[in-house]
Amino acid sequence: MMKISLGILLFCALSSVHGLDNGLALTPPMGWMHWERFRCITDCVNYPNDCISEQLFRSIADQMAADGYVEAGYEYLIIDDCWLATERDSEGRLQPDPERFPNGIKALADYVHEKGIKFGIYEDYGTHTCAGYPGIYGHLETDANTFAEWEVDYVKLDGCYADTVGMEEGYAEFGAYLNQTGRPIMYSCSFPAYKGLDLIVGDYGLSYSQSLAQMTMWTVMGAPLIMSVDLRAIQPEFKDILLNKDAIRINQDQLGIPGLLVSKRENINIWTKPILPIVDEKYSYAFGFVSYREDGNPHKITITLSDFDLDNIDGYTVKNVFQPGDPINVSVTDPLEVTVDPSGAVLLELNPIP
Repeated sequence: MMKISLGILLFCALSSVHGLDNGLALTPPMGWMHWERFRCITDCVNYPNDCISEQLFRSIADQMAADGYVEAGYEYLIIDDCWLATERDSEGRLQPDPERFPNGIKALADYVHEKGIKFGIYEDYGTHTCAGYPGIYGHLETDANTFAEWEVDYVKLDGCYADTVGMEEGYAEFGAYLNQTGRPIMYSCSFPAYKGLDLIVGDYGLSYSQSLAQMTMWTVMGAPLIMSVDLRAIQPEFKDILLNKDAIRINQDQLGIPGLLVSKRENINIWTKPILPIVDEKYSYAFGFVSYREDGNPHKITITLSDFDLDNIDGYTVKNVFQPGDPINVSVTDPLEVTVDPSGAVLLELNPIP
């Protein structure tokens, strides 16, 4: 059965849960992160094109800019674990591996910025990162200042090698130091979620139907759209999923209302998300049908919109996001039949008819 990796990043705030009014994360962040595809490959002799190095990230930045990902809204390039040297420098500051990052992180950040992309980096709240490199524990203020000096735009902070007692306060403390730098930095607290990563759209082991299911879940839930695939070799059908303008628009909807799982029928989960435009005081909606069926044939499921509290008297125009074609008009009492592939998904956009 498919395991969906949502790439959900829990964004840190103080215990009051009030975010800063700094213009960040008004919609789910979009970008690329290396971990799920490239993990901790540090052997640049045997894997010169895939090892965690400035060469890899420069080539991904080139691809993001050239292939329309930046234009589509994927604005962050984020380094995950294994970029560090095994020891801090003589002044106690973080430093990259000198062989794999000979020009340093600031130079890499400059290169990424020149491509119109924001630059992100990884660290860990504990004594070590998950892969065993130096963590930030005991160096919170120093490391926050270092990231700001490198002109980092996004920090992912993991939770390995750390005592869970006091962790929430520690994460908030580091966030406060980031704020004190005066640089607007997206702060991603991933410690509750990093254990659950499995597969990402376009990587090995995930079928086309399963990739549709994953993108549908990302879209309807309003989760961050963080890719982790080799953009230099991605197959066109998977690239089309990631660049689908309607799916991205639904995910980035300005209402900011996350989707909800509203029904489970015949081993198919149905998710709904209110979105713009609002027509005659009625919301538009995204409907995601995600199949957990294991039979070999696409399964037909029939719903009635009124069962989901949609009540626009003139009905709705229904568009299949991933299967281009003419939209259909459906009243709230008409049966709406949806065919979903095993372990696949269907994403519909419904707009009220004026």
